Amino acid sequence: MKRLFLFSSVVASLSFFASSCSQKKAAAPVVSIIPKPVSVVRQQGVFTIKPGTRIVLADTSLQNSADFFNEYLHKYYGFTLRVKTAADTADLQEEGAIVLNYTHSGDTAKGAYTLVSGDKQVRINGDDAPGVFYGIQTLIQLLPTTPARSLDIAQVRIKDHPRFQYRGMMLDCGRHFFDTAFIKQFIDFIALHKMNTFHWHLTEDQGWRIQIKKYPKLTEVGAWRDSTLIGHEGDKPRRFDHHRTGGFYTQDEIRAIVRYAQARYITVIPEIEMPGHSMAAIAAYPELTCNPGPYHVGNHWGVYDTILCPTPYTFNFYENVLTEVMELFPSHYIHIGGDEAPKVTWNNSAYCKQLMKKLHLKNADELQSYFINHMEKFLNAHGRDIIGWDEILQGGLAPNATVMSWRGEKGGIAAAKMHHKVIMSPTTYVYLDYYQSRNHDSLFIGGYLPLEKVYSYNPIPPELDSTEAGYIQGVQANLWTEYIKYPTKAEFQLFPRMEAVAEIAWTPQKERNYSDFIQRVQTQFKRYQLWKVSYSRAIYELNDTVEQRSDYQGVDLKLSTKYAQGKIYYTTDGAEPSSKATLYTDSVHITKNAQIRAALFIDGEKMGPEVTRTFQINKATGKPVTLGDPPADKYSQGGAFALVDGVVPAHAKDGSQWLGWNGGDLDAKIDLGKTQAISAVNVTIGDAPGMWVYAPKSITVLGSDDGKDFKVLKQISVQENMGQAARRITVPLAGISARYVEVKAENFGTIPAGHPGAGEKSWLFAGEIAIE
Repeated sequence: MKRLFLFSSVVASLSFFASSCSQKKAAAPVVSIIPKPVSVVRQQGVFTIKPGTRIVLADTSLQNSADFFNEYLHKYYGFTLRVKTAADTADLQEEGAIVLNYTHSGDTAKGAYTLVSGDKQVRINGDDAPGVFYGIQTLIQLLPTTPARSLDIAQVRIKDHPRFQYRGMMLDCGRHFFDTAFIKQFIDFIALHKMNTFHWHLTEDQGWRIQIKKYPKLTEVGAWRDSTLIGHEGDKPRRFDHHRTGGFYTQDEIRAIVRYAQARYITVIPEIEMPGHSMAAIAAYPELTCNPGPYHVGNHWGVYDTILCPTPYTFNFYENVLTEVMELFPSHYIHIGGDEAPKVTWNNSAYCKQLMKKLHLKNADELQSYFINHMEKFLNAHGRDIIGWDEILQGGLAPNATVMSWRGEKGGIAAAKMHHKVIMSPTTYVYLDYYQSRNHDSLFIGGYLPLEKVYSYNPIPPELDSTEAGYIQGVQANLWTEYIKYPTKAEFQLFPRMEAVAEIAWTPQKERNYSDFIQRVQTQFKRYQLWKVSYSRAIYELNDTVEQRSDYQGVDLKLSTKYAQGKIYYTTDGAEPSSKATLYTDSVHITKNAQIRAALFIDGEKMGPEVTRTFQINKATGKPVTLGDPPADKYSQGGAFALVDGVVPAHAKDGSQWLGWNGGDLDAKIDLGKTQAISAVNVTIGDAPGMWVYAPKSITVLGSDDGKDFKVLKQISVQENMGQAARRITVPLAGISARYVEVKAENFGTIPAGHPGAGEKSWLFAGEIAIE
């Protein structure tokens, strides 16, 4: 599991509207293509595709593209087209046909194509077979989004090629197993977005999903867990469903899926995790670790201390596993994980200590490098290369390894400067298991990653020079499934953010524009409806801010939308808003406890998720506040005022409600305006160790009448790891009066071994300070 706790959207489009001169004067076909092509020229007129239209192939190698188009037409429009291979050049001039051909455009990027739809033909010319296939995906996006037997498409001239050669999507099947039907659908999603890599996460602590014939217990034992966590990893006490669950893919099923992907010019890269995230394998074969066990397949999320032991037995075991993996997957790359491998077991192991001494290794990080190097040499000897998460940099990078940078861009930058290939996959931009709305009730890992934030990503960091930037191979988005059990929920998390990832990977940076993209996304919503897939409408979520008043009496809630045709309606008593509720005009002045629910309505229809804000007004609400040390930039939205805005965070997904310090302390001073009695100070803090967020060690309250001389009123220790994402800690006071109140919270410190982010600085999150 790869996560950081973060918060963060919306986007725009290439949508061309023109008039056509059909006899019925129908609306002109829409040109709304994602990812945005390099060049699009709209022309007058339409080309009509109907059951009598023929597909003409210049070469039989283009049959895959014709088959994909026909499958799409059959599934969503109810008809297919006849296909023939041209016998001579005259066949390539057939009127009323869709002609697929090869050409050399001069582009150096693999996958380049041109598409021209005119009065008499649609011509797709690709530099190679994948290029023709990508042209087919553009043709699909020219089709109307309403089923019909006669499909008018706009006449256009398109010239296009991909920005990056690696354009990937990862699906985690270790935490939750998805059947082969959904795996194929996921591959189709990749294809429809002109992406070319399916990273298949097949082994985890919670499940081993690939049949290995030499080691049958990997699937007999490792593919099944006896129970699964209910609720969030950070919840305490933990609850479990006590239901056996799991599954695995047979080798025949895997071969079929690989063939299915190949027909769509998609490479399937398997991931076999090592040395961490291996509890399922260890449960099946306990001799793989340094201690005898027994062990069970993981039933909750997070990071387990138990990892593979670097013994000859383990190396031989995984060489045998990878031999079977290589027989199934022809991909040049094999992903070997390498992330979140706690060294507690190794540091306490007599065998590991002796091995490190023998190999002259300084520490357990170098032992992990030894482990990864061993597996790389084995794969290199068989003509394969490894990809690993950026932890494989620790202790020294294997000579031919490609780094997948997930903990931000730091690892990718370091690897590129070392002239290693890099795939950018940072949590901050492309982790699609994060919340995309601040007001969605379903359970996810945490964090807030709206569409606009995803779209803003540029995989080429400014820290790299032109030579170093050449080592950035592309970008990959990841869908981890701790809290995603069903395909519909996976789809909801993918769409529409997958559109943004596709455009990041394909479209030249200078051609990208969020406002333009967001218009195309709205057309894409209609395609989702055609596909009958689940998707989020979080782009219609209202922008809301709580503002401080000049008189410091209460606060003002401001609501806004980017959709001029929409109207905002709200309630103040927690009732569901409708078009008959209060129409928002300016701002809502909050002076007493209230629950505001608001939503955008267009033509009377509620469009997106509601904004819900619960206000708890107290003596500190709206008052002047200053901070001793500033929070981290990415967790500073709202500034110090966020601590006294009257909004108590109920969850960990909204960055606007939290301030965060990485290794630092909270120190806030509040001016109540006059000296008055104080009976308690309540501090809402984050407590989610699974996301590197820890409750403070202690909270200290100080008071002053002049704002200069402060004395300690009370200090309390905070019980650690209570596991509530948002905890309200009360510091009771008696017989106290003050005008100025200072609240200090001491950071937990270094994350302990056995926890996500072990050895890193912990985050301290504060959401609200209330004074009674």
